Amino acid sequence: MNNVIKEEKAPPKENLSHLGWIGTEKKRGSFFVKLTEYIENYDLHKVVDKTGNRGIFFSFTGHEHKIEKGDCFLMKATPSRHQINRYDGGKETYFNRVIIEENKGST
Repeated sequence: MNNVIKEEKAPPKENLSHLGWIGTEKKRGSFFVKLTEYIENYDLHKVVDKTGNRGIFFSFTGHEHKIEKGDCFLMKATPSRHQINRYDGGKETYFNRVIIEENKGST
């Protein structure tokens, strides 16, 4: 019963059906993304591409290129897996072996 009450009070969920994946699983590539959120306690980086598709990664190399929330950057990475976000049901890509190649700054 409590779950029903909580859902009634919760704001309407955003329609995320238009989202897709970034890249192809297990195929390394270059991706231009924007850092939308950084959760320092977990070293978690959340990114989006130009079409709004979402991705996450935990660490990166290329530390001479510092990145901050709002920065757009080119990264070389391997899409390790495509997954459904358990909090909002949207698609997201989990990246491994991330190297920041060039930081274009914030927009």
